Amino acid sequence: MDQRRRTVKKCANKNCGKEFYPSKTTQRVCSYPCALEFAKHKNYEKEVKKAKARKRQHKIEEMTKDKYRAVKIQPLINKIARLIDYGQVCIASRVDKGKMAGGHYHAVGHNRTLSLNLHNIHIQSYHSNGPQGGQHIKYRHGLIEEMGTSTQNL
Repeated sequence: MDQRRRTVKKCANKNCGKEFYPSKTTQRVCSYPCALEFAKHKNYEKEVKKAKARKRQHKIEEMTKDKYRAVKIQPLINKIARLIDYGQVCIASRVDKGKMAGGHYHAVGHNRTLSLNLHNIHIQSYHSNGPQGGQHIKYRHGLIEEMGTSTQNL
């Protein structure tokens, strides 16, 4: 046996796992058949990762502009709006209890890009925003109270 101290390694092939003495420091498998299987498995994992990346990219490319807005941009806008209005009361009913939602002064149904305008989004109680239909008059009075009378062209 040679003068160098040899360490025992475990075969990197998942189906083998035998212990062996490597002939080189970079050797990872115990035999030629294990090396073939290990390389095949490693290439397979790379191909799976590449296929998943291509599929993800294809999904993004296939999205319509509105779908891209809804899936990618809108969640970020919602987080920002929540941070801006954190701890505030409902813009319309002035309550601070209950479930809160993002209320829009201008309806976004006819123009989805209005949902991206942070000046159009204010915290509103779920009751005020949903069943009450947004309470537009109270919403306007709340805006004037919050921002002053410079909201004349709203």
